[in-house]
Amino acid sequence: MRWKKFTLVELLIVIAIIAILAGMLLPALGKARDKAKSIQCINNLKQRGMTFAMYCNDSNDILPCQYVSGRYHDTWTVNLFGSDTESRKNLNDTFCCPSVRPYVIDRTASMANYWVYGMNMLSFGSNYESGFGKPGFYLRLPGFTSDSRMINFKKMRHASRYLILADSIAISGGNTGHQYFTFTSAAVGFHFRHGKSCNALFADGHAESGNFEQVRNEWLTNATANGYNTNSKYIKQNMSSY
Repeated sequence: MRWKKFTLVELLIVIAIIAILAGMLLPALGKARDKAKSIQCINNLKQRGMTFAMYCNDSNDILPCQYVSGRYHDTWTVNLFGSDTESRKNLNDTFCCPSVRPYVIDRTASMANYWVYGMNMLSFGSNYESGFGKPGFYLRLPGFTSDSRMINFKKMRHASRYLILADSIAISGGNTGHQYFTFTSAAVGFHFRHGKSCNALFADGHAESGNFEQVRNEWLTNATANGYNTNSKYIKQNMSSY
């Protein structure tokens, strides 16, 4: 039996059909991949919520946001584990979002404790705190030259709306393009990287997604804003003096 050979025209038609099908499928596959990363991000935040709950169970419901001395500003990961060295031993990929740099945790990186989810370190102003019973407070610890930032969960009202961690992004400086550990700087904002949505962990332990309008009008009700980036990808927040 002799097989009929493809003509050049027929071969080009087959290639064109394959290219069209690929063009139709690749966007769908990309969306599915991005959705999977968003789900992973939500799960990461929930795990951090469980970590905070266990910590608070042993610390009279007090969560240290940031220990501050005259020499350094510790990240929330260092607060949890007691030192930079111990933090690096315990860091894993659930401390960062898989959709933005560094994507995974590199314990050997000099900024390993900084390139993690952004934490509400009393970042959103006194009006924001008042709406939740003023759970955030400052405390001068022995041997420290500046006040440290704490959250008292016993004083918390409306815990399901009090933001703890969120998808963050550094928008200027040496860390530009990386997620960053705090929102207390105008150089850091919320990042809408999951199909134009941002993921966050709240004080009751649940995590959810929100678009730009939800974050601005619902999550950050009464927050002190430092303005909005013109491309609407970021919301920048400044620490207010209070």
